[in-house]
Amino acid sequence: DINTATQTDWESLKGIGPTLAARIIKFREKLGGFISVEQVGETYGLPDSIFQKIMPRLTSLAFKIQKININEITIEQLSKHPYITYKTAKALVIYKEQNGRYQKVEDIQKIESITQDVYNKIKEYLVTE
Repeated sequence: DINTATQTDWESLKGIGPTLAARIIKFREKLGGFISVEQVGETYGLPDSIFQKIMPRLTSLAFKIQKININEITIEQLSKHPYITYKTAKALVIYKEQNGRYQKVEDIQKIESITQDVYNKIKEYLVTE
């Protein structure tokens, strides 16, 4: 399971050594958990050829995503998420400061710089309470 696999579990996959295993786990931790198997393929330094070989052995059973409360977080904290740039984090915080607390995650789509692609990538990691 991609959300509970240990260093040893990752290393048991052909083509994944200690360095890649550590990177996958670090990326998972920064994200707050993987939502889909495909996200593993976004790990820095993981060749697509290796990812394609291991992908059939990967599952996502434990859906344990660490959520970020966009009403209670700073720009610096928010920008640590791999899918949220500093510019996006700043826009999210400034919008909240100018318009009040977010009522629902969908409200971030009112921010001009939040494209549909960005929204789709980050929405599962956000909460408003």
